[in-house]
Amino acid sequence: MQTLADFIASILRGPGLWLRELSLAIPMSVARGFFLLYFFILLIWVLRMKKSATSGELSGISKPVDLRPYA
Repeated sequence: MQTLADFIASILRGPGLWLRELSLAIPMSVARGFFLLYFFILLIWVLRMKKSATSGELSGISKPVDLRPYA
């Protein structure tokens, strides 16, 4: 007799295999391009933020620290 976990796994196996085949159909160069595009969009967004949103104070340091280089 199947347990509940086996039953759920057997139901999800079909969609899981379909998603696996779909993701394997994407060329590696396209995936790399999307990854780099996301990184550059995030970098531009952080660099365009106001200084008040990207500065913070660390313990032991009296002046605020710009956190953009660490992002």
